[in-house]
Amino acid sequence: MAATWTIRRLHYRNDDPSGHTKVVEEVYFTVTDDNALPSPSQVGHYDGSVSLRPLDLSNFIDFDSLTEQQCLTWVTQVLGAQVVADIESGIAADVAAQDQPREGRGVPW
Repeated sequence: MAATWTIRRLHYRNDDPSGHTKVVEEVYFTVTDDNALPSPSQVGHYDGSVSLRPLDLSNFIDFDSLTEQQCLTWVTQVLGAQVVADIESGIAADVAAQDQPREGRGVPW
């Protein structure tokens, strides 16, 4: 399955020298993936954050007008394509490893 990126929370400042309020400085995100539908049993995830400092306020978006997609765009731009690919492939590898466990528990009856 494809990885799903979500925004957990935003850290913002109200005292930015530019005069703007609720200026987002850091974005916290989670990436998840699972083995398959209709009933995924193996799930992998990655939690991270990116700093948006130094801020470029030339295209400032008011906090109340931000969308999750805009924030995800910031995250992937800061991380870069290679890091995004590494995160997604790492999660996929974790899910695949769960499908092929090296250990187990149980009884034979």
